[in-house]
Amino acid sequence: NGTAIMERLTKIKVMIIGIGTIGATLALSLAKMNVTNLILIDTDNIEPHNIHAQMAYTLDDIGKKKTVSLSEKLRHFSSTDPISYYDMFINDSTLYNLLNIIEDKQPDLVFSCFDNASYRIHDAIYQKLKEINSHYILNGYFDDEIVSLLLDSDKTKDSILNSYLSFDLDYSFPANRGIITQSLSGALINCYRTLQFADNGTLGAHSISFDIRNLELSKKEFSFSSPSKLLSFLKNNYNLEAAAEWINRLLPVEIAKENQNHLENRLAEISAVLDILRNLDDTSFEHAQEALEQYILEKDEDSFSEIEDSIEKYHTIVDNILLNGQHIFKILAAINYEPSYEKRIELQKNIFNALKESAPSLLPLLKKIKLFHYKNPAFLKEEMKISPHTLTCFSDLFQNDLWETAQPIFQIIFPDNNFDYLFDIDSNIQIHMSFEDSLSFIRDTFSSTANLSYFQSDLFYHIENSINDQFILDIKGKKVYDTYYLPSTNKAVIVFDHFDTMYSILLLVHELGHSYFSRFYGNQFYDNANIIINETLAQFFEILFVHSIFTSSTCTDALKKGAQFHYFYRVNQSVVSALVSEQLERQVVSHLLEYGDISCDDFLELNKPAFHQNNVILKNQENSRLNILLYPPFMTSYKECSIGALTYILAISLFESYKKDLNRFFAKIEKILATPQLTFELFIKEFFDAAPDTDFFLRLKNDFVNHIHHFRKDFL
Repeated sequence: NGTAIMERLTKIKVMIIGIGTIGATLALSLAKMNVTNLILIDTDNIEPHNIHAQMAYTLDDIGKKKTVSLSEKLRHFSSTDPISYYDMFINDSTLYNLLNIIEDKQPDLVFSCFDNASYRIHDAIYQKLKEINSHYILNGYFDDEIVSLLLDSDKTKDSILNSYLSFDLDYSFPANRGIITQSLSGALINCYRTLQFADNGTLGAHSISFDIRNLELSKKEFSFSSPSKLLSFLKNNYNLEAAAEWINRLLPVEIAKENQNHLENRLAEISAVLDILRNLDDTSFEHAQEALEQYILEKDEDSFSEIEDSIEKYHTIVDNILLNGQHIFKILAAINYEPSYEKRIELQKNIFNALKESAPSLLPLLKKIKLFHYKNPAFLKEEMKISPHTLTCFSDLFQNDLWETAQPIFQIIFPDNNFDYLFDIDSNIQIHMSFEDSLSFIRDTFSSTANLSYFQSDLFYHIENSINDQFILDIKGKKVYDTYYLPSTNKAVIVFDHFDTMYSILLLVHELGHSYFSRFYGNQFYDNANIIINETLAQFFEILFVHSIFTSSTCTDALKKGAQFHYFYRVNQSVVSALVSEQLERQVVSHLLEYGDISCDDFLELNKPAFHQNNVILKNQENSRLNILLYPPFMTSYKECSIGALTYILAISLFESYKKDLNRFFAKIEKILATPQLTFELFIKEFFDAAPDTDFFLRLKNDFVNHIHHFRKDFL
């Protein structure tokens, strides 16, 4: 059917945007194939450095417009079919004109072969072509690989559009990046697509790449949440069979002090890999997990072993609290999704009664763990690398008037002052996105701001690469929200239970923040000094994302309002609820020191609604006062709630200090996270030129109040 295909090729109308290395060679090739109905768009003049890489041009063409020179050459192949061209540089100001040309010319295929276009430009072209039932193919190259990306559905567009710009700048060709092999290879791929289109109306795979080093053509299909690539990566990079044998051999061996840090890091990384595998339901290496647990058990000589049994008993008890055959955590989560208000109240009462039955077993464990921490303040510094005095100084300042902190936030999340513990946030602002759509939305939001800083561009590339590597996995129903950084491979794996709401998107952004900043630590990642800092940076990332939504020209008003609302809800959880929990922890410790024990009635009396002194009644809170017994940071640690509030407030102050100069922030981050023996105090000194004392925390409080006021003003 060769004759028939050649006839069909004459009827195909093709637009090529950018007639340089790939575009010019493609135009020549298509014309030779009988595709002579061509529309060319470019604005450049031919320069000496174009001659070697861009096959269409010769020395005689230097100084001419590319559109003029190329259209003259193409007319030598056909004197009947029209060749049209437009002298146009594609940017936001000329986009409208380009879309009008597309509307007028009605091309069947548009090949994008131009550089430095924003997401907005590509998306607008795609949407216009979708209207006229045409097709958009993006082309580019990085390192030695040629890539052709077909946008043939909204899902594909959201999946791969930005990958056109996602290449490692360290390996790009400077100035005259194109070489003749790339020119020919790019034309070959797109000629293949055009032949397919003429033959059967298809254009081939979403992505076709051509590596000129080994001349292998590969077709790539894009999919999210597929663990197969991740499993392959883990098993190729971590020999867990050998690791289990290695751990078993360590059991009787005394490790020299100078080797202990290296050993601990290696064991922590193996433990992270095993956690990921367990989340993926791959139990092939259970013996490696057992060997690791046995090694830690035998080598742990820390005083923490005094309360280790209590913590284990706590987890055993709560893991076995059932309601109508269902785990209590599942019932607790169901409250958030139950549309009936009366049903939510009923579920809350059932949870309360079940916890009241378990309280006589849980409260003695609470007593033992809290008093251990209180009497061993050095343990907090050893575990979290922060002074107990610093945390006390911070929480004292914010505990003075909790309602002052909570009021502006409550006025947003509880409309009409209807302060209700069972308030359903998602029914108030309905924004639902699938996991795939959420990833696309996050990526696009970070790239939608005009004049991206280097820092924002780097964020975009990190997110894009994480998606393409398929290292962001949606683990439905497991209530897992973890980021595992693997320093030896400089890769981060996010395992996430996405539940299709804006709130879930903010949590996902938080985990992306962990994965982004973790890679700067290198082998220092497992140093406990980084825990508080990394949490602060993940929350900074989250705040930057919300700010990017507010300032985006592409986000709808509904999205902006939803993001603001859910952001205040996040601040309420991370700051207000954390400070209220810390207040309860203080009261519990004081009670234990005075009376030596605590009953369920005592605990309920201490844990009254926090704002009674301000005549603020939080409706439906009475039957929630035992829920905190299900919260491990409250039960099994000390002052961790203070740390949670501190890191979020610190992130807000960091954002307020650097939002106008993100490149300066990025330069400091690269420097400080690579610092050996990094400390919380050093971090504060570098970013705020201060010490973590009362004056500094007053500054944080002012930044927090101003930030909330500013966001609240925008919301209203």
